[in-house]
Amino acid sequence: HFWLKLGESEFILRILPLIFGIFCIPAGYFLGKEFKNEKTGFFLSLFISLSPPLILWSQLVKSYTFFTFLTILSFYFFLKILNNQNKKNSLIFVFSNTLILYTHNLGFIVVLIQFITLLILKKLNKKFINAFLAIFLLYIPWLSRLPYQILFTLGVRRPIPLILRFPYTIFYFF
Repeated sequence: HFWLKLGESEFILRILPLIFGIFCIPAGYFLGKEFKNEKTGFFLSLFISLSPPLILWSQLVKSYTFFTFLTILSFYFFLKILNNQNKKNSLIFVFSNTLILYTHNLGFIVVLIQFITLLILKKLNKKFINAFLAIFLLYIPWLSRLPYQILFTLGVRRPIPLILRFPYTIFYFF
């Protein structure tokens, strides 16, 4: 928690999620542009900037906006590697996916989706296998902490009452 060295005021703690929430907007533009064209990039960045969960997450002292930014960055470099595989793009891809895994345990879903996409497109080559192997090797140190985290999380689960689930979903996604 290096950020606490800058101070513990509410402003200091909330500024980092805000910064990453703002960074998601141009990152979304570049992802959409790489995926299809500038128009797609514009609409993706517009969607990101108006997304209620991202606006909320940019105000919370949590790592959700950092996770979202890393996911966008990861998919951007995933597409870059699919189009033109070079060492710089591969290194950033490995770095962003490793950070995703360290940021949140559900980050494995991002990596798994990318791996399955390569299998479906039949583009899983030696360079991608090496990249995923590097991600796994860089994640090994954290695997010793994973059982503790899972047990801790299971102990503090607070299910949402049935009557609040629908309004909660509507609030979050619309």
